[in-house]
Amino acid sequence: MAAQPRPPALRELRAVIPVAQTRTRGDWSITCLALERYEDGFKITFRVFRPGLWPCNPLLALTVDDDRGGAYRPWIGGGNGAPNRVDCDWHVAHNCAPALDPQAREVRVTIPEVQLTEFDETQHRLRVTQRYPGPWVFMIALP
Repeated sequence: MAAQPRPPALRELRAVIPVAQTRTRGDWSITCLALERYEDGFKITFRVFRPGLWPCNPLLALTVDDDRGGAYRPWIGGGNGAPNRVDCDWHVAHNCAPALDPQAREVRVTIPEVQLTEFDETQHRLRVTQRYPGPWVFMIALP
């Protein structure tokens, strides 16, 4: 599949596929909530949870491929969380492109590690402060 230089616009929603799969490794639980299909790509949403760790700003470095050999590029699509100021409890989204292969029947999402980040004021970007090894793997059936 051709490389995509920019994230997809994701304007026209085609379908929402509930996933509701949780994987736990050590103190970290990651739940893949849903996959949203759009004309030009798709969005995968997650809940990232670790008790007793606050503040936190988790980053998921993930890979996405399908059962037909297709590979998809993920971009960070936003996130929010930690409302109780006790636990790391975030919802994050990744926008992926290109659009899913219409012949694909399954998507595999692999998260090799959770990275904790903070904003570096001098560099004006996020800086990874800690890494927690995975993997967390999700197999998503496509209708």
